[in-house]
Amino acid sequence: MVSGANGNGEHVSNEWDETQQRSSAPDPGAWDPSGSWDPFGTGGQPPQAPFPQPPGAGSGAPRGGPLVAVGMAYLVIVAMVVGVLVAIATTTTSSASSASSPTTSYSGSPSSSTQATYGAQPVTCTTAPSLQVSGVRGDSSGMVVTMRAASSCSGGQTLTGRWQVRVRSGGTEIAAATFDFGSTGFSIPTNGSASLQLTFPPGSYRAAPSSLSPSTLTTSGTGSSTGGSSNGSTQASVAADSALPPSGGSVDAASADALQRQSSVDRSSAVSQLSDTWSPQLSAKRAGLVADGVTYDNSAVLNDYLKLKATFPSALLIWSGDWPVFDSGNFWITMSGVTFSDPDSANNWCVQQNLDRDHCFAKRLSKTGGSAGSTKLRPR
Repeated sequence: MVSGANGNGEHVSNEWDETQQRSSAPDPGAWDPSGSWDPFGTGGQPPQAPFPQPPGAGSGAPRGGPLVAVGMAYLVIVAMVVGVLVAIATTTTSSASSASSPTTSYSGSPSSSTQATYGAQPVTCTTAPSLQVSGVRGDSSGMVVTMRAASSCSGGQTLTGRWQVRVRSGGTEIAAATFDFGSTGFSIPTNGSASLQLTFPPGSYRAAPSSLSPSTLTTSGTGSSTGGSSNGSTQASVAADSALPPSGGSVDAASADALQRQSSVDRSSAVSQLSDTWSPQLSAKRAGLVADGVTYDNSAVLNDYLKLKATFPSALLIWSGDWPVFDSGNFWITMSGVTFSDPDSANNWCVQQNLDRDHCFAKRLSKTGGSAGSTKLRPR
């Protein structure tokens, strides 16, 4: 009997019934050596027995020896045929399996159990979330806007990548910048809302934060988001990486409008607080002026004021043409907003703030009279 395993792991057994073969084989005694049939290539002589003879065997050819040899040869042939058939069957099965199954590649140890996971792909959420402003303030980094974000998609929403965010006050755009939420993103749950804090750096906003009311601010944003809120944080503080040009106009025109709006907001405070008092003057700028290595346009003038406002929260922006104490009526003036009864006290304040004489000196505002005696510079 020949046994083994085929290519599919199945046990293969080929049995040879020697008794049955002996009953059907010709009698060796009737073998005709002169016949023409010579399957062993021995010239008509019976072959030598291939195995040791049993005890007591004679010196002649044993009875049944040729049949044993024939049987063994037949077994070898059968085994070879079965092996070929098994190999063909294995190859065919393997090819069919490869053709009908997707290929999954993986890296790592072959002994580890690795499975391909087929789940639902993230659903793109095409509607921007609702962003409600809850607070606004200014600091040295710029204008900080805090808001509550509510998902516009069922199942929650995750903001990823770069988003363009614009802030409006009473319909007027006052800030625009690009924020990067990265690949993890900012998650908004299905129910409730998430907290988001965005910082607009100088050059990306065009209003003094202290003059703004959260209730008048609206926001809009465009970017990529996916349905679901399980990946990112539900609280995020992100600083803009670049400013955006205003929608529907140039930066210079938008900055000019912003200067006008800000001076209108500050006018009443300037009249009520600074009239007929001494106050440190911090800056006087206009478009086209060259000072400190800078050629000023309206955007640069606005940013100059906003920077001073962030450092000195009481600062006020006025237009020189509204006050007869200025010889030139086309300058944007930034006043500190701090008042004193005499010019020396105002100049001492400048010293305490480490501001040089060209960027801080005593000025007396009044709606009556002229420029004479309204300015006291600090000594060099």
